[in-house]
Amino acid sequence: LVRMNDGAGHCPFSNSIRAALTSVEPHRVVAESRRQARTLTEELTPANDLLGLTEFSFRLSTRVIGSLLGVPQNLLNHTARWVGEFVRCVFPGGSPEQIKHGKAAARDLLALFRESYRSCEGSSGDNLMATLAHEGARVGCVDAEVVIANGIGLMSQAYEATAGLIGNTLLALASRAELRNRFVA
Repeated sequence: LVRMNDGAGHCPFSNSIRAALTSVEPHRVVAESRRQARTLTEELTPANDLLGLTEFSFRLSTRVIGSLLGVPQNLLNHTARWVGEFVRCVFPGGSPEQIKHGKAAARDLLALFRESYRSCEGSSGDNLMATLAHEGARVGCVDAEVVIANGIGLMSQAYEATAGLIGNTLLALASRAELRNRFVA
C-alpha cells in the first residue's frame, strides 16, 4: 500500500492520496457518517447490546469510507465483514482459519474495488475512488491496482482505529461526569 511506504517511488502517489482526501468536503463526511451511524443503530441497537456496540464500532468507518469510495449501499455490510476478515489476517498471530478467511476477503474486496474502478474510469465521478484515480493519473500513476489497493487500505487502516476511538470515547464519557454533562444531551 502506497500510504504505508515512504519510498521515493511512492511519494507522488502519496501526495495524490492526500489531494483526493482533501477534496472531500467535510460536510459530506459528516452527513455520510450520521447516515451510516443511523443505519447501523437501527440494525444493531448498540445502546442495548454490547455485541451490537462492538459491531457498530468496527463497521462504522468501513461503511462511511466505503460509501465515499462508491461501494453500493447494499454491499456495505459485506464490505465491512471482508475488511474485518482482511485486517485479522494481516496482523501477526493470525490463526490458519483467520488467514484462510482473510485471503478470501481480500479476493472479494479486490473484485469489488476493481468493478468500482472500472465504473469510474474515464469520468470525473463524484466518489472518492474516481478522485483517487484522477489524482493518481495526474501524477503519472495509471496503475489501477495501486489505486484499488489504496482504496482498500483507507478502509483497513480506519477499521480498528475508529473502533478504538469510539471505545475510548465511551470509556471517557462513562468515567468522567463533566464530559457527559458537556457532550451528552
